[in-house]
Amino acid sequence: MKTLFLGISLLWGIFISPISYKKLYNSALNNGFYNYELKRIVQQPKSTPITIVNDEFVMRVLENDLEYYKIIRAEHPKNINKKIVQNKYSPTNKDTIVTFSVNKDTYDFYKGKQKVILQKMSLRSENIVLDKNIRIGCDKKLFKNKYDGSLKSDIAVIQDVEGGNLFTFIFKNNKLIQVTYKIEYIE
Repeated sequence: MKTLFLGISLLWGIFISPISYKKLYNSALNNGFYNYELKRIVQQPKSTPITIVNDEFVMRVLENDLEYYKIIRAEHPKNINKKIVQNKYSPTNKDTIVTFSVNKDTYDFYKGKQKVILQKMSLRSENIVLDKNIRIGCDKKLFKNKYDGSLKSDIAVIQDVEGGNLFTFIFKNNKLIQVTYKIEYIE
C-alpha cells in the first residue's frame, strides 16, 4: 500500500504539481515511505548523458593510468580487502577480488593467475590523472576539446566499441566532480 501511495504521489508530482523530486522524496521519507528506486532517480544529475565510442581512450587509460600496481603505488591504500573466488573457467583455480578505498576513491580489481583487471572504480579526489591531463576538478572545456567539442551534457560516457568498458564523467558547474568505471564482462 505504501508503494502504491508513493507511486501515485510521484505521478501527481510529475504531471499535476510543480513539486520537485527532492521535495517528494523528502516527504516520502518523513511519512515513513522509502523506495530505493526513487532515491536513485533523485540523486541522478538532471542531464542526459552523451556517449562517446573511443577504443583508444579506453585501452590507453586501462593499460597506462589504471593498472593495478600503478594505482597501489600512487594511492598507498591502508586497508586492502581480498576475497578468494573460484575461477569460472577453471574450477580448480582460485582468483581474488581486491577492493580498497583511499580518500574518496574506490577500486575493485579481479586478480587472476596471469592478469589483474579493473572491475569497478569511482574517483572523487584529484590523486589520479587519466589520459595525461584529465583529473577531478579539471574544466569541462578541456574535456570537450580533447574528446567531443559538442558536449552540452553534464554527463559523458566513454566506452569501447563493444560497450563492455564504460567510463562515466560527471560535471558540475563546468568542473569534473566524479569519474566512474565499470566492466560489463570479464574473460
